[in-house]
Amino acid sequence: MLIAQNVRQHAKKSMQMDKLSMTKEINDWQYSAIIDLSVNKMELTIIPKVKIPIPDRLVKYYGLKNHNIDSVTNNYLYASHPFDLNDPFDCFSKLISFDNIPLDMCIRFMSLFQMPKETVEELYNNERQKLYENIKNLFYDYTYSKLGIISMTSDSIDMQMWTYYSEHKGFLISFKTENLKKQLHGPFPINYTKNANSIEFSDNVFIAALYQTNVKSDSWVKENEWRFLYESFEPMKLPNIKELRDQQKERRFVYNKSDIEEIVLGFLFFDPDCVINYSNDIATYDFTKSKNKIEIIGLLEYLVKNSDLNISLIHLQNDLNYRLTKRKISVSKIKDNIYSYKRIE
Repeated sequence: MLIAQNVRQHAKKSMQMDKLSMTKEINDWQYSAIIDLSVNKMELTIIPKVKIPIPDRLVKYYGLKNHNIDSVTNNYLYASHPFDLNDPFDCFSKLISFDNIPLDMCIRFMSLFQMPKETVEELYNNERQKLYENIKNLFYDYTYSKLGIISMTSDSIDMQMWTYYSEHKGFLISFKTENLKKQLHGPFPINYTKNANSIEFSDNVFIAALYQTNVKSDSWVKENEWRFLYESFEPMKLPNIKELRDQQKERRFVYNKSDIEEIVLGFLFFDPDCVINYSNDIATYDFTKSKNKIEIIGLLEYLVKNSDLNISLIHLQNDLNYRLTKRKISVSKIKDNIYSYKRIE
């Protein structure tokens, strides 16, 4: 993560230590990073003020969009850059202060980008704010070329989440948390706060990045977000640096199908205007004229081909408490554009 690869290489050359361990407490939350140089591995940890048990299952909501269907059928999670996120304050640059960076740290940091010591010293003495701004931009771009954000939540039947992220026409995937933990950093609960404090870049670059990805406004608290961090050893695409895109990899973390616990279809995934028959708990739909035909059929083809997956459909609870519920179903293809589902529970 971050400038980790460069730091590892520099530390190995100096032969000073096998492990680098860093911990910082911010607003009663503890952030730590351990770099094991002997195996070239980083371990990141966030301990909340009040212990929060990690859910066995975490879910990802999807709208009925072509790129979401592509991610499912090709078994990958999109590892977001901060610019991709729907909260403009997510990974907010102001969470890290780049003031008062000592000269020796400026020299070490800029050496990772081949800036000579003499140039750094000249900028530090004559144009310090320009140097600090350069460090800030390099840190941000380099960090998020190596780091991707995967946001999930723990509730698969939340009315607001279904409405906001899929308009009830989409779907979600429930993942086995332990499986993803073996391949990603996290999951970390989000540190929701009304007023955030900044952390000094000079305190520790690794902790600064971990903190920046973890703090959000408490206006989002109902989402109960858990976040995985994907560390890529190859630079990933940056939305703000178009000239490098051909040299950068897609922001994709590829998972195994066995990591999926369940796929849940939204209440309106099966377009009611497309139903042609309903009897004995079997509903049949002709999607020939559906405006979401390509996306619906794309996902249904995947489900038919992977019939060993657990599939559920959202239903409305049969009472006046405004609750959603799930019912297990199986999906079948009748012929081109025509599919059916059957309740099996």
